[in-house]
Order: sequence, then structure tokens, then C-alpha cells
Amino acid sequence: MKNTLIGNWLKYYRNSLADGELSDISPDVCEKKGHFVGSKSDLSNENLKSINILISPFYISTKVAHGKNKGEIKKNFPFWIEVKLTHEGTIIVDESLRKPWICRSFLEPISIASGIWPILSTMDSYDSALENHRFDYKSFDNYWESAAKFFEKITGYRNYKVVFDEFNAKHEVCIIKSDKLISAQNILNTYADLQKSGAFPLLLSSILDFTPKSIRKIPADNLLFAEPGHYEQFSNQFPLNNSQRKSLLVYEQQTNGNILAVNDPPGTGKTTLLQSILANELVKSVLNGARPPRLVEAPAAGDIYFGHYEAYKGKGTPIGAKIGYGWFKVVKVEGEDYYLARNTEMNKGHKPKEQLNSTDFETESMPRR
Repeated sequence: MKNTLIGNWLKYYRNSLADGELSDISPDVCEKKGHFVGSKSDLSNENLKSINILISPFYISTKVAHGKNKGEIKKNFPFWIEVKLTHEGTIIVDESLRKPWICRSFLEPISIASGIWPILSTMDSYDSALENHRFDYKSFDNYWESAAKFFEKITGYRNYKVVFDEFNAKHEVCIIKSDKLISAQNILNTYADLQKSGAFPLLLSSILDFTPKSIRKIPADNLLFAEPGHYEQFSNQFPLNNSQRKSLLVYEQQTNGNILAVNDPPGTGKTTLLQSILANELVKSVLNGARPPRLVEAPAAGDIYFGHYEAYKGKGTPIGAKIGYGWFKVVKVEGEDYYLARNTEMNKGHKPKEQLNSTDFETESMPRR
């Protein structure tokens, strides 16, 4: 019964997120100029090796009614494919790309107010095709063809040859930059994997368990560590903040439970705090003659972290120096190995996380286990 309830919640979360993922793109972006720079001096970053772009193979437009001006014609691009464009002008594809999608305005169910475009298919058909279709990443040509077959699975239209009484469809390619979109595909994949396995993590089960529970009080400030300058993070250069101290104290005081939550803004040492917890557990295991614990990291492709990574620093560079310190992105996960790409502006400054896009990270990545 409990697993059924959790499964239903997962389906609800997944469907809600999928709705937002199928974002419509304004047709006006295809009319804008400035996709190409006129000279080298106009480049914001000369060292970019590739950028992500979006391609739409066709558009749908309203037919010209008798007595109306052509300026009243509306058009929209319903299907988008993400690829990588290199500085050499070649197009490459890989599994890190967002899957092709049909804009939400063309899929049922849809509200009456939003129904100005023809219906291409349903959300159920889209979800089914997304779950079962296998994209071919061997070459751009193969990927382009597999995207067309994906569209056919959803809509029944082959080679984008859609036909409607009140609308025209024309094969005309639109190409735009992809840096304005944030994909939730990794989260959707996580929901799908959880639904398939049927085995739900303890944290998820606890969040979706609505049975009454006694609430534990957070320790008062005067119970925190007596020394206000309890330095710990980054080779004793920064003290633990109150949130971290409370988390550690709750962790030490609890008699049961397997979840420890730490809520703090990016770059405040949440991940680094795990090192303190592990060190504490190692010391306790030695004192008690018990088997030491093992720390397992579980990153997902697309995750972005702020911190330092020793492998990117020069020998003798102190921790906290600008070199090797900044944003990192997980670009691929293979078993216990994951690959980090560093920010292209590591040594010059740091954008806020919400302003980062795919072009802010180097194309080369470094493996870590």
C-alpha cells in the first residue's frame, strides 16, 4: 500500500515536471539577428570549443483567410532537436544532450485558452515514445534520422509531413542557441528509474509518508560547539556556520534514523561537511573497534557544484586560491566513475549558478571516482 502511494506521487511529480520540460519557444527567436559575430573582437570567449544549439526542421502556420493581411499569419516551430556545434563548424551528438521534444502547445490534454495550434499527439503517446525509443548517437545523420522516427512514433507523421485543414506546414530549418533552456531530463530519468525499480530510497519514503510523527527540536544555539571559531573547512581557513553545527549536533544526538539534511546556499560547504562527518565516524569506529564506514558519492549528470578540485590546481597552490576553485559540472556518470568539467572562467570570477549554461564549461572532462 505504501509503495503504491509513493509510486502515485512519483507519477504526479514526473508528469508535472514533464509538462514544464516541453517548453514552447517563441517563433520570434528565429527572426532575430546577431547569431554570428562580425569580427574576432566581438567574441565574448575565444576559447569555446563547442556550443549547444537547437534545430527545428519545420514550422506550422495559419492559412491566409480571405480579406486578411499576410501580417496576420502566425507560425510556430513545434519540434526541437539539440546538438553541439564545434568551433570548426561540425555538428556532434552525444547522450548528454537534451532529448528531442514536441512543444507542449501541440499535445493533449491542453486548456481551451492555449488551444490555438493543431494537436499533433497526446502526452501519453509522447511519454511512451520517450521511454521506449533509442536514439542513435553514432553520427549527426544517424541522430537526425532517429529524431525523425521519434517524431513519427509520437504523431504518426513520417518525415515531418504533417497535414491540417486550417494550417500549413513547411520544411524550413530554424537554428538558435540553446543556452536559455535548462533541461530537467536528468530528473525525469531519475523518476523513471525509481518507478521501474519499485524500491524507493529511505529519504523519499520518509518525505511521502504522511503518518503523524513526533517532531524533534533543533538544538538551541547555546548547545552548539563552545568555541565560536571552530575552524574546519578548507584547511582551517573558514569556520563552520550555525546550520552546519546544528546538523552535526543532531547527527550525534540521534539514536536512530539514517537521514541527515543540511540546508544552505551554494558554496557554503555542504559537501565539504560530509568530510567532517566521515572523519568523525572513522574516529568513533577506531575507538569502538568497529568496521569503519564508507562514503559513497552519488552525483547525476548535469549536477553543478561550487568548490575546489585538487586535480585542477598547480603544485603548491594553497586551498582557497582562485586556481582550481569555482563551478564544476558532472557531464557523465559511468558506474562509480563520474566526469567533471570545470568552468571556463575558473580563474577570472564566478557567475551565479542560475546564470550558468552549457557554454560556461569546458568540453574536456576529468574522471573521478
